[in-house]
Amino acid sequence: MFSFAAIFIFSLFLLQIVFIKKNKVLKISLLDILLVMFFLYISTFVLLNLEKFGLPDRFILLIGLTALYIVFRSLRIRHFKVLFIAVLLSGILQAVYGNLQLYGIFPSRHNLFNITGGFFNPGPYAGYLAIIFPLALALYFATSADKNKTNANGFKLKLFNIKVSESTVVKYISIAVIITILLVLPSTRSRAAWLAAIIPSFFILAHKYKQQKIIKSKLNSLLKKTLFVTVLVIITGVSALGLYAMKKGSSDGRLLIWKVTTNMIGQKPILGFGYNRFEANYLNFQADYLSKKGSESEALIADNSTRAFNEYLQLTAENGIIGLLLTLAIIWSCFFGKTENMETGNKPLLLAARMSLSAFAIFAVFSYPTEILPIKLVVTICLAFIASTQKSISLKKFNPSMQLGSVKLILLVVSFATLLFTLLLILPLQEKYKIHKKWKQAYSTYQIGFYEASVEAYKKIYEKLKFNSEYLVNFGKACSMAGKHKTGVDILSRAEKFMPNTIVYTALGDSYKALGKFAKAEYAYKKAAAILPAKFYPEYLLAKLYNETGQNKKAVEIANKLMHKKVKVQSTAIEEIKTAMKEIIEKNE
Repeated sequence: MFSFAAIFIFSLFLLQIVFIKKNKVLKISLLDILLVMFFLYISTFVLLNLEKFGLPDRFILLIGLTALYIVFRSLRIRHFKVLFIAVLLSGILQAVYGNLQLYGIFPSRHNLFNITGGFFNPGPYAGYLAIIFPLALALYFATSADKNKTNANGFKLKLFNIKVSESTVVKYISIAVIITILLVLPSTRSRAAWLAAIIPSFFILAHKYKQQKIIKSKLNSLLKKTLFVTVLVIITGVSALGLYAMKKGSSDGRLLIWKVTTNMIGQKPILGFGYNRFEANYLNFQADYLSKKGSESEALIADNSTRAFNEYLQLTAENGIIGLLLTLAIIWSCFFGKTENMETGNKPLLLAARMSLSAFAIFAVFSYPTEILPIKLVVTICLAFIASTQKSISLKKFNPSMQLGSVKLILLVVSFATLLFTLLLILPLQEKYKIHKKWKQAYSTYQIGFYEASVEAYKKIYEKLKFNSEYLVNFGKACSMAGKHKTGVDILSRAEKFMPNTIVYTALGDSYKALGKFAKAEYAYKKAAAILPAKFYPEYLLAKLYNETGQNKKAVEIANKLMHKKVKVQSTAIEEIKTAMKEIIEKNE
């Protein structure tokens, strides 16, 4: 729906270029060129593999964001103030929402956490607030320095009959953002968000109070410089250890994922595995690593991960070193690209945009902000603003509405084609909504135990969702539970190519076992156990397979292993598994 709206806005933008009688100068900056190169690089892989992997939802969103970027890029610099104010207001709303959840006035959107804002868990919510916080702080200091509170940019509030300047409005909105975020951000317990908010804020404060010059003047000897660096390293190290110890299990889990992801990168370093293909490949590498090099502690923290929790590593695994270099070039251009002569009042906006992007870049080291649409919208606005401030190549000045030649004709055809395309998308969007509604109904039917009815419901929407990994896993599991094992093997084998997790392999093992293909069932159970070695269930199924097929020695071996296996979280299910394993051991003594 977002991409549809973005493309519709883009088509209207093209139409206004054609019909509004105004001279246009097309300007292209280095950042524009780099972003286009990155988009084309990703698009090439997606289009070449369209029949194999379909059109990913992430790519459709990227198209929508690209369309919005072009629209934002056409705005004058002064118009970005309105967009930044809108971003700040959204920050206030989210922060207030989180505070109300914190005090039990509004319900959380997640069963395990009491604060999520309008997001699905505290991580993305905290990340969103973190990238808005430095934006608000930079704008607050900028407007506080503005002595002219009733300039020409002011506007009249009729209710109170007083004149208020634009800078005053921004200042007090920024104060509200800063206060409300400070009240709620610590409660999210997101260390990545804390770092993303704090580090850019230090740079803003240093810029405001010119601390770089003061520090430089004080460090006038080698001894002082050495002591300063030593103290800084100690403080950083202690802080890092403190943050690590705060959620040691979560930290160790991320370290494992990063280690395995580097193995992925090592296999395909140049081009990577392809856009949106991390989920389809990561767990295979995790299984391989844990079976060959993994420690017991790593086995205990392994999970069915679908994200790298580090955008740079995941980007490199998917798009290779070429994709990483393009991304680093974009980041470099944002912070070090040459800017054109700007009005003094616009320079603080540039600092604010850069600090917001730096918060995003820091948060991306530990999380997955590129999957959060509101965060991507803020980043798109910041990128468009920074590109507007950079030195640009000015192409031919023209007035499309006054030209009868090829320029007007091309723009007119493109704009009407885009508009028609967006209007034609209404029917597919309605169909997609109905299909997802049917998927939800099929899943609900499965949950209450009507497996055969669930399979029939899943089957009706297969052609529309055959590239959706979650749907394939749901459908395959339902087939296995309903006893439709031949269909189950087909669907689960396809799901394996998109999301090779333990659910897929245990269900696949069950279906192979029911079909009498015991060697393939053995492989599937072993693969599930290799992905998550700490889990009891896959090896429990393997022991049962051995026991039922007369492989008594192997059955006892697995049973003994499970009887002495370290338990991560004690549960009734584990006690039942151990009882069953004890019976196998006693039966074969």
